[in-house]
Amino acid sequence: MITEENIVKAFQAALKSEMKKKGHGGQVWLANQIGVTPQYVYKLQKGRSAGTEQLRRRIAAVFGYGYETFLDLGLTVLSRENPHEGLLRSVLDITPTVLLMSEVAQKPDVPLQDYYAAPLIDGKIAAGEGRIIGEGDVRSLVWIYAPALRNRRTHRLIAVEVDKISGDSMTPTIFPGDIVLVDSDEPDGDSSSLIDGKIYAIRDGKGGCAVKRIYRSSTGFIVSSDNRDVPPQIAWTGNVEELIIGRVVWGWRNLMDA
Repeated sequence: MITEENIVKAFQAALKSEMKKKGHGGQVWLANQIGVTPQYVYKLQKGRSAGTEQLRRRIAAVFGYGYETFLDLGLTVLSRENPHEGLLRSVLDITPTVLLMSEVAQKPDVPLQDYYAAPLIDGKIAAGEGRIIGEGDVRSLVWIYAPALRNRRTHRLIAVEVDKISGDSMTPTIFPGDIVLVDSDEPDGDSSSLIDGKIYAIRDGKGGCAVKRIYRSSTGFIVSSDNRDVPPQIAWTGNVEELIIGRVVWGWRNLMDA
């Protein structure tokens, strides 16, 4: 059963871990980022305030994480400090599980009716220059907590791993080795349904794929990276159907080597 208390515990553990990396001045920095006082950040760190879910999501984004991934980070910290099986099981209900197809018979210890299984394609997608097309045989299944997908459960969803070699241009939002979920029904060839500034899986015009933010321009589309060292570029085509594979709607980060 999911409890707010356990979610907050995971969040606070992740926050403490990230703030420790910031060092001196971290409280003021975060306070400025999210529009609160340094004293309130102190309360969040010490567990004297849980904050709203909306605020917690904003904080996760400031540190470059999706909310569920931030909670997953907190679980990793808690399991190192004081393993607690009950907490792990309860937060597992809102965090993704990656399961190899060969292990499907060994189903995860979660209510599978609450999960959606997306195929993990045997290929990689770059966040920079495309190296390998993100299309091919299914090598795994990625189990996603279904309520998080909302009405996307009826869409065509595929999962692809971000290239570990050339996948750093979307940091700190998406890191090399992350697995992203692509909704190929959006925008489905309809340029009017493309949302400026959202992240899409695109064809790079060289036979490969990439993950980028897309913006409309007077001549077509602008392809932008979250890594400030990578300048934006004009897309190689103004045809949305040629350019876009689908919208990136979800991501999972493997923290085992973190």
